[in-house]
Amino acid sequence: MNKDQLIIECIDLYRREKKQFQLFLNSIRDFFELDPPINDTKQSVIHSIKYRLKDEEHLAEKVNRKSSTDNPINANNLFSRVTDLAGLRILHLYQDQFPIIHEKIMNKVSSRDWYFVESPKAYTWDPETVNFFSGLGIRCEQKESYYTSIHYLVKQKVDTSIICEIQVRTLFEEIWGEIDHSINYPQSIDSVACKEQIRVLSKLVSTGTRLADSIFRTYNDYRTQVKETQNEEPINPVEEVNEGFDSKLKVRDLKVVQQYLLTGNSNWFDQVVSDLSRVIGATFMWPNGYWPFEKLAPNAKPQSGDYFVVGYKNATEKIVGVIKYAGIKSLTDIITENELEPNERITNGFSDVNDLRKFVNNRREVGCITIENIKIVSNEEYNYKFGEFKETYTVRQNSLFIHKIGIDVSKTNLG
Repeated sequence: MNKDQLIIECIDLYRREKKQFQLFLNSIRDFFELDPPINDTKQSVIHSIKYRLKDEEHLAEKVNRKSSTDNPINANNLFSRVTDLAGLRILHLYQDQFPIIHEKIMNKVSSRDWYFVESPKAYTWDPETVNFFSGLGIRCEQKESYYTSIHYLVKQKVDTSIICEIQVRTLFEEIWGEIDHSINYPQSIDSVACKEQIRVLSKLVSTGTRLADSIFRTYNDYRTQVKETQNEEPINPVEEVNEGFDSKLKVRDLKVVQQYLLTGNSNWFDQVVSDLSRVIGATFMWPNGYWPFEKLAPNAKPQSGDYFVVGYKNATEKIVGVIKYAGIKSLTDIITENELEPNERITNGFSDVNDLRKFVNNRREVGCITIENIKIVSNEEYNYKFGEFKETYTVRQNSLFIHKIGIDVSKTNLG
């Protein structure tokens, strides 16, 4: 039988079995779309899915290219020699997401919903990536073109010849693959220049993938730090706040908000104390753009005219000031205020804007309290002006309190 007859025979067989390939492909697509692999935030790590059945023209080209007199492709071995008649490609953003996808596929095989035709294979040229995939038990191969992707050949039953090829790659690798496919499929180009440029592109793709991993690792570390900070200093529920304040506060009862600096080290406190003679205003901010009063009832939140007190635990003196502003403010506005009054205003003890930005993790908006009429008072004077310490409500565990409500204004003159 000549090659043309073999191709016709293969196409006829594929047409008869095409429906079975389509059904199996659909079931795999539904699995990943309806029950996607998820990360620790319950978000799918799949960016998008592509799938297709090989068209007959491309099948004919492949049979013609891979079949030889000594080793022909025919109706008897078509489905074992051409294993990508049904194909599905999973695209994800960065490499650190891959183990989640790999585990999902391996669980499907372990439960015997799918069976491997052969063990998973990673095509890669990068030694670091080889180590990464080898650590997951995936064998690695290098293609001359520097093609990169992970391939799984799966079937639904042990004794079936209906196979689907699942490919997994990053979006960077997909860009490379689309360019390479346009130039080298179905026939490879003979241009040495094109081949070399495609190899260079593969190296750029590898660099981009690593950078994407680095970006998301930094982001995930930051997210974890913020979460830990919130867990360490939880804000009480609104319901508890309302119980503590609604029955006590009138719309404009003055309050004293007291911030303890538990670490015993604060640039802001030390700078205010040392430069008190020239300072007319100071802005106290919380790290990471955090605003601790967010969930308090409106009449319980610090307002203009209230008092803000800052001190170390067990210290003999405190900083007291009248609140000019309390709430969320643009970091740009805070920096501008500092620049307008460079010798008369202190912002968290930072003279360098870059250090200030780092402190709030480059947030565009931050929680802050700005005070004026600043005084350093002894504990005795503080107790006289504001009464013996009695915690009215804890805003942040062990460090931030609403000290007192209903201030006797006749005693609190800070002039």
